[in-house]
Amino acid sequence: MKTSRIHIILFMLIATLILSSCSASKKGQRNKVRKKGYPTMPSRKGKKKKTYIPPKTTPPKTTKGRTRPSGSTSSTTPYKSPSSKPGTTTGGTRVPSSGSKSNKSGSGTNVKPGVPSTQKPSPPSNTPTFPPDPVPPPYTPPTPTPEKEKDPVVIVIPSTGGSGSGSGEQAPKPSPLPGQTNPPPSTTPPPYTPPTTPPPYTPPKPPSPTTPSVQNKSDLLASIEWDFRYGSHKAGGRLYTLDPFSLPVPGDRGLSLNAVTCVPANGYTGYYERERVNKKRIVLHFTAGNIKSDVNVLTQQKEGYNKWRMSVPFVIARDGTIYQLFSSGYWSYHLGSGAIGGNDQSSKESIGIELSNYGPLIRDGNNLLTVYSKPDRPDVYCTINETHKYQKLATPYNGYQYFATYTEAQYESLVVLLRFLTNKYNIPRKFLPERKRYNSNYETAMFKGINSHLNYRKTGKWDIGPAFQWDRVIQGVTSPKYIRGGSGGG
Repeated sequence: MKTSRIHIILFMLIATLILSSCSASKKGQRNKVRKKGYPTMPSRKGKKKKTYIPPKTTPPKTTKGRTRPSGSTSSTTPYKSPSSKPGTTTGGTRVPSSGSKSNKSGSGTNVKPGVPSTQKPSPPSNTPTFPPDPVPPPYTPPTPTPEKEKDPVVIVIPSTGGSGSGSGEQAPKPSPLPGQTNPPPSTTPPPYTPPTTPPPYTPPKPPSPTTPSVQNKSDLLASIEWDFRYGSHKAGGRLYTLDPFSLPVPGDRGLSLNAVTCVPANGYTGYYERERVNKKRIVLHFTAGNIKSDVNVLTQQKEGYNKWRMSVPFVIARDGTIYQLFSSGYWSYHLGSGAIGGNDQSSKESIGIELSNYGPLIRDGNNLLTVYSKPDRPDVYCTINETHKYQKLATPYNGYQYFATYTEAQYESLVVLLRFLTNKYNIPRKFLPERKRYNSNYETAMFKGINSHLNYRKTGKWDIGPAFQWDRVIQGVTSPKYIRGGSGGG
């Protein structure tokens, strides 16, 4: 028994030493932390833990079976954080709701009548009362200083119509913003105006030529052409519809074909065949007349025939106007029944071009007469002194030595038309050599290039013979570039 007691005492001493050594080590660590300057945790000593003390409750008193509520809340009411809401407890005092009854003292706690309240009255509030913050005045924007007036910006919109070149319209001025005396410059670009389609080609109308007192055939040609082009539009008593047009020449930059479509106003189309045939050559003619007689014959409606197909697609007047009677892709007879190679096939494969010209002339004293002259009614073309109106050959050709000349305008229009057609139909820009140029045989008739009517007829034809500036036409057609009013070249 003594031994067990000794053991218990020793165990308690050892335990006491161990606990005392642990507490000493903790104090040493805490002092070490303070010496090194580390922040220390606040000590919890001296702080009293707040404990919630519920208010005293009184048992409810019954009156005739009814329960009267006491002035304090039940002890079973859970604790809630202080608030000023009605019906909640604040510091142990219950704030009465709007529907609760109050005692005679006017306090917020119901107590027994005649029993003094054990609670201390709340001290008066020492919170100072401040006046309300002043309301700032409404914001008034500063008045801008007036600026010097500037010239208003005007947007000029190009006019798409109206008379006069360079005319335009002024866009309306933009309205100024509030506080501005001058409208701000507009940065909006003018609306896009698409380019207008150029109007159809219309050559200027020349003045009416004066008629000389002595009227020869050559003196009337200018008046006849002006009346048909700009006046009556009649030939052989029939009315024609004329419509000018312009087309660029393929492969020739800056060169245009200016022409006029010429068709009978009554709609007659029996003078050509609406059949497209591959073209292999171009045949040159002269008309042996003036523009009115030329157009009338080449579009005539012969009595007893539904079709009288004797025509060419192009006629070039002396003033250079190119009249197109039908599409160059169609065909009509223009070589004659005795043509070498056959009038039918040769006419289909070729494009005929007529130059308005009276052709061979007959000398009668000092006058040169047309082939339409009669012994009792001479048809004088010009006099022998008007050398610019005719050409005299050194050697007569097929019985004639004098021929009417072609105008400068006709040569230029012919070159442009030949360059257009050879490019469009892929016809070689070749001419018969001079030694074969006036022959009539199968070789000259089937030549692929540019020939003339006399190459298809051995007799009775003179177009176009040696009274023609072949070298000028050949140079203009075969040169790489052609310029109107100048020689071809480049």
